[in-house]
Amino acid sequence: MNSINLLPWREARRRERRRQFHALLLLAASAGLALVLLGGALQAHWLAVQDSRNQWLRSENQRLGSQLDEIRQLDEALALLEARRTAIEGLQRSRGQAVQLLDALARRVPAGIALRSVRQADRVTLIGWAQSNARVSGLLRELDRMPGMTGTPELIEIKAATLGQGRDARRLFEFTLTLQPAASMANPLSEAKADRHAGQHRNAGEVAR
Repeated sequence: MNSINLLPWREARRRERRRQFHALLLLAASAGLALVLLGGALQAHWLAVQDSRNQWLRSENQRLGSQLDEIRQLDEALALLEARRTAIEGLQRSRGQAVQLLDALARRVPAGIALRSVRQADRVTLIGWAQSNARVSGLLRELDRMPGMTGTPELIEIKAATLGQGRDARRLFEFTLTLQPAASMANPLSEAKADRHAGQHRNAGEVAR
């Protein structure tokens, strides 16, 4: 005999399917929320790691920057020391050359000539007094043979001058001439006085006598 199920099985199966669907939906939502939370945690971890790396890079850049500043300061200090050393060596060399130049001039200046000043830029300029034009010519010949000079001495100016007053007045010749030093004696001095101001007049008086 056939049995007939009169119970509401369709409604029960529908309720079971709905329950399973809700369970699956809840499981999917839970899995999605877990994935979101996991992704957020991983992203926060990566951001923290990247921030720590950035902080390390900033600190290293600051340290390197301070070291570069120290190196730059040391380079500047070394450059200043090198410039001072070069200047001192040049000064010491110039002093020796100036002594050589003045010593050579002292040996070459003939009697009847008094140098008032010796200056040097590119050329050596001599200013002084002479008893006569012949004395100046003799000085030019002596300077032409002086070692450490190149070219011929050039007489720039010579003019009559009166030294003293009244009975003590003396007629002299004031001259200006230039010399071209050799490279080894280039620029030994910027300006060297052959005598002090009082000594200049004394020498000029001796020349006049």
